[in-house]
Amino acid sequence: MPRLSLSTWSIHRPLGLGYGPADDGIGRLVPDQDEPGSHSLLAVPSRMAAHGVNTLEICHFHFPITDQSYLDELRTSLDEAGVELFSILIDAGDITAED
Repeated sequence: MPRLSLSTWSIHRPLGLGYGPADDGIGRLVPDQDEPGSHSLLAVPSRMAAHGVNTLEICHFHFPITDQSYLDELRTSLDEAGVELFSILIDAGDITAED
């Protein structure tokens, strides 16, 4: 059955900051742009559901943090809005590297 999906890349301007790895090599994320956005990733599910879109694809650089408490908060936001997280788009680095 066809369904409509939203990629966070489509709303990268309202999301503002993208995040990338810090130069310290320990996996810390830092903003890679100067301008904050007008929307947070946590607000996206309810806003898209209000427009009848119930499937989300998140670009990896839109995660401001990847600790468990933030991911739990994102999961709650998705569940409350009735939005399915279909994929996380990872397009940086070598995901097959052992490190």
